[in-house]
Amino acid sequence: MERKQRHIAELDKQKNELLDLRLEGLLSSNELRKRMQRLHRRRGELEADISNIKRRLASIDRKAQWTEDIEQFCRRLAERVDTLSFEEKRELIRILDIRVTIHKDRRIVIEWPFEVPVCVDMSNLDNYTHTVESREAFGDIHFYFYQVTFGS
Repeated sequence: MERKQRHIAELDKQKNELLDLRLEGLLSSNELRKRMQRLHRRRGELEADISNIKRRLASIDRKAQWTEDIEQFCRRLAERVDTLSFEEKRELIRILDIRVTIHKDRRIVIEWPFEVPVCVDMSNLDNYTHTVESREAFGDIHFYFYQVTFGS
């Protein structure tokens, strides 16, 4: 981005030099107009590039802040999850959009819309499956649907 800003400063300098040449009578008005249009067009392209870079940097900063906020929330939650009441745990599951379904055939299906490692020892469980499916995208952010099934 700094290189592009320096290039804009150089274009501004060239513009002033062209005006000086015109004032000294060394450049025709038609030639000045053509060169100024090229400079103006190039300056506009550089300004658009800078604007895009700033927008992408802001997006990266927002994503980093979201990640930090989520990590901080998870740390605070982990510190007190054992002391939550049943109703507080139920509310947390609702807020996080976690769905647990227990079927008559004793299958348990747990679904959640975010990526977390499965922290349960699965070595003693029969018929364990874990699936991941991309559900939707918003710009460059993808939401995933995770499903864990225990039992037959």
